[in-house]
Amino acid sequence: MHKKTLDKLLLFMKHEIEKSGRKIELFTFDFSPEETIKYVNAPDELKPEGEDLVAFKKISKIKDTVEIMKVIRRALTDEYMKVGNNNFTAVKLTQRGVARIDAIKYKQELVFTRLLKYIADKLLIPIVVAVIVAILVNYLTGARLNNDIENLKGETQWLKSQHKSH
Repeated sequence: MHKKTLDKLLLFMKHEIEKSGRKIELFTFDFSPEETIKYVNAPDELKPEGEDLVAFKKISKIKDTVEIMKVIRRALTDEYMKVGNNNFTAVKLTQRGVARIDAIKYKQELVFTRLLKYIADKLLIPIVVAVIVAILVNYLTGARLNNDIENLKGETQWLKSQHKSH
C-alpha cells in the first residue's frame, strides 16, 4: 500500500509542478495535517490541513491523514522529498524524487506497451490470420468453381456437337 501511495504522491507533485510551469527546486507543497494550536491566555486555534494534502486526498481517494503522513515520512527518509520545516508546510521534491517519477512513468509505458503487444498477439493476429485464410479459401474455391464451370460448358458443347452429328 505504501509503495503505490508513494508513487501516486510523487506523480501528483510532478503534475502540480508541471501545471505551474515553475522549476522543481522553487516549488513547495503544503502537506501539513490539521492541527489544534493551544494558547495559554487565548482560545485554541484550529489550523486546517494544507491545501496540497487536501488536493492529494481528493485525487487519490485516500482519506486517512495518518497513512499519508507515513508515506511522506518514508519519502523524506528515502530522500524523494525534503522539508523546510517540521510542520510539512514547505515540502519540496528532490532530484532523487524526480528520478523515481521517471522510473514510474517508464514502467507505466512499458506495461502499456506490453498490454498492446498482448492484445495484438492474442486477439488481432488470430483474427487477421483467420480473415486472410478465409479470403484465400474463397479465392481458391471460387477459381476452382469457375474452372469447373468452364469445363462443364466445354463438355456440354462437345456433347451437343456429338448429338447433332448423329
